[in-house]
Amino acid sequence: MKRSPDFAEWVARLALFLILLGLPTAALGYQFLLRPRLTPIRTIDIVAAAPEAGGFRPESIRVTAGETVRLRFSAPDVTHGLAIGPGGAEWDFGQIDPGTVKEVDITFDRPGRYTLYCNTWCSPNHWRMRSVIEVVSADGSDASLPTPDPDPVLEALAAEGVDIDAPHPASVVPPDVPSAARGATLLARLGDSLPSALADPRWRQSHSPAEAHAR
Repeated sequence: MKRSPDFAEWVARLALFLILLGLPTAALGYQFLLRPRLTPIRTIDIVAAAPEAGGFRPESIRVTAGETVRLRFSAPDVTHGLAIGPGGAEWDFGQIDPGTVKEVDITFDRPGRYTLYCNTWCSPNHWRMRSVIEVVSADGSDASLPTPDPDPVLEALAAEGVDIDAPHPASVVPPDVPSAARGATLLARLGDSLPSALADPRWRQSHSPAEAHAR
């Protein structure tokens, strides 16, 4: 029996639908459903969004001392920095760009309260970009969580009279929400004329956009 052109077209459309929808669905299902079940490490999903859009979600995380957990970060809007304090450079996980996912395996050796914070300027309310990680002992005997060692970064800021919990209005407020795409376009246009300081990630993390614009 000869199949009609309409039947062949219907089969082609079905195949295209399965390719366009089935493959991404299978990939996401493996990434977020199957893969976490196949690993002995507990995975905690954390969304890093600008403070106006909710900041770090969830706002608090509870883990057990000695437990290795996998923190899986995603960023829906702009580039964010990922760091946990108190700690050293080994707890600075670098940046995460919008639309990407970054996974970090970490083990807290002892109980305490730690802070997950953004160390890349992401909005005028960047200073609010924090989440709490509570680490409890394995036997659950903590009547109250001990305070971890002081964070050298926060101590240095306090010595300079900087209170990160106080409002920090900028002298110049950008009219638009920061955009990684616009930034990439500007960098491509400037090319070799870009000031050397702006090419240094550490300088960008420690200076405001107004200071960068003045360069």
